[in-house]
Amino acid sequence: MKKFTEWVGAIRQADLNEASELQKSYQDYFKRKLEKFGVKSPAELNEEDKQKFFVEITNEWEKGKGLKDGVTEAIIFEADIKNAEDFRKFATDKLKKAHGDDFDEAKADKVIKGLSDEAEKSGDWGAAVGKLNKA
Repeated sequence: MKKFTEWVGAIRQADLNEASELQKSYQDYFKRKLEKFGVKSPAELNEEDKQKFFVEITNEWEKGKGLKDGVTEAIIFEADIKNAEDFRKFATDKLKKAHGDDFDEAKADKVIKGLSDEAEKSGDWGAAVGKLNKA
């Protein structure tokens, strides 16, 4: 039978492992956000862009929990798209932002499926993103 201190130690280690995964996730998120802004450090940004940078982080990341519900574009950038699932997440976010209250899920699904099918045949996800950006 385990001693009480062994149970407490196991629980603490589990908490540390969980925090470590969240910390790694945040580091990856922060790095990708820097890439999006085209810099290696927030110090390289002018004051206006620095403010936008940190506002985006505040709006997308919940301290101690991770990405807020519905936020995927923060992680999926055009260069990261390698398959239909990545493209669907990216395209859905982009279309929701572009159309706001007028967003029509059925129309979006049709557009995304068409572009995704084309990209899967050609292997060119960049072309699918380009066509989406023109729409």
